[in-house]
Amino acid sequence: MENIIKIGTEVKYRGSFGTEKPTNVVVTHIERSEYKRDKYGEEVDSVPFEEREYCVFDLDNGHWCYGEQIDEIVDVPKVKLTKHLSHRHNLGF
Repeated sequence: MENIIKIGTEVKYRGSFGTEKPTNVVVTHIERSEYKRDKYGEEVDSVPFEEREYCVFDLDNGHWCYGEQIDEIVDVPKVKLTKHLSHRHNLGF
């Protein structure tokens, strides 16, 4: 399996800043920053799994997470999905 997180990738993540049990979700938006745990960065379509700690991800369950909350890639989409506006920006976070 490809070791890249793309928009549309299904991942296993832990909510509540990593304290909840792992759940499968789909990545809907990715921003990569210069520093770990930066909440905002440059919008990207994909990121290598090893660099996930420099990213913040919006998820299809309406939540967002820091990269260290993502434990593994479950499934990578076969087609390129289009970007959407981050709901974190819409809510003023």
